[in-house]
Amino acid sequence: MLRRRDREHTPSVGPAHCQNIGRLCAWNSQPTAVKKVVPRAKAGKRLASPVPMRKTVVLVTMIVTGGVATPDTSGHFFVPDPSRGCRAVVLQDGRVVLLCANTRSGRKGAAEIYDPRTASWSAVLDCPREAGYDHVSVQLNSGELLLIGGYLAMAGDCNAGAALFDPRRRQWQSAPAPGQVRWLHSAIVLRDGRVLAWGGTARAATTCEIYDPRLRAWQPAAPLGVARRQAAGTRLNDGRVLTTGGEMKSESATATAEAFEPGTGLWRPLASMLRARYAHAQVLLNDGRVLVVGGEGAERSAEIYDPRRDCWEKTPTLAVARSRLGLVRLHDGRVIAVGGDGTRVVEIFDPRRIHWSRATDIPSGRYQPIMAALDDGRVLVAGGGTSTVEIYDPIADRWSTGPELED
Repeated sequence: MLRRRDREHTPSVGPAHCQNIGRLCAWNSQPTAVKKVVPRAKAGKRLASPVPMRKTVVLVTMIVTGGVATPDTSGHFFVPDPSRGCRAVVLQDGRVVLLCANTRSGRKGAAEIYDPRTASWSAVLDCPREAGYDHVSVQLNSGELLLIGGYLAMAGDCNAGAALFDPRRRQWQSAPAPGQVRWLHSAIVLRDGRVLAWGGTARAATTCEIYDPRLRAWQPAAPLGVARRQAAGTRLNDGRVLTTGGEMKSESATATAEAFEPGTGLWRPLASMLRARYAHAQVLLNDGRVLVVGGEGAERSAEIYDPRRDCWEKTPTLAVARSRLGLVRLHDGRVIAVGGDGTRVVEIFDPRRIHWSRATDIPSGRYQPIMAALDDGRVLVAGGGTSTVEIYDPIADRWSTGPELED
């Protein structure tokens, strides 16, 4: 099953490895120099005993060292583990697929399926070469998982490839390669089932592409207004895709925001955020607004975007600095923030009161935690540099320890 590996840094990649063909447009931007953070964390391991999990509907979005976790209306999501560029995908039937990338040491990546009905993991399946470090995985309407880009650790290069995984048959197959190598990029499923991929590469990019599962083909899309990587993305209730912040070619954060309009196929500039940030998290609120939290350059700040008025509202300051954190929307509409740079402090945001409050600390500090909102209202937290699994009960404000992740 999935075993702990030696700690290793995120690969250092320069323009010689990943060609950036995008251009930098700095309209309405507020760049801020940001110190880079290189993750050092243990790999996730196999879940050995049952977790009291029912079919999971995840209401979470987060930006991480590579790729962005974004929700859609069907509850599909992908989230990272910092150790090997892992992604966990909750399937339509409630099962969970864990995808981990190939490592620099030459060890092949692995895929494993967890079934909450039997509380067990299936056999490990080797991932193909396309399973790059910090790839992005999204679930198509067919149920297949589309894996895009990442850093090819064994080859020492960025990845222009893609692969499809069928969780029912437990089989990999090749997928058409996008036209742009992508790493630290973003992707999200549109309402019509197509997949929008944007940004990324070694020093940010404006390039965008759309994958059509029916045609099994990539098509170029209109470019972003601002080159960005490590940006956050959310599909809004009206079908548009909101992307915020990110790291520009200058390696500084941007405050700019844009929306992709599927009807016109164009990106439109929006009001800039109040703070420049990257490696932040954002989540769709019940009323259609978007909460943006933390990130490099704005670790203790949060703000709310109103897409109807195209404006931003500042929230009170967070209790602790957070970047590469996890956000989950609770059943009552509040939002829980966990982890980020290893902190144990947990905070809950109430959008009705525009107020942050401290919750009970999580027993284990986490960096880029994997989070899932369960049907019974509790929140499952795993990964993020620790082998422990913990479950939060928002009604009782209490953490319980789940089965530990093993070698």
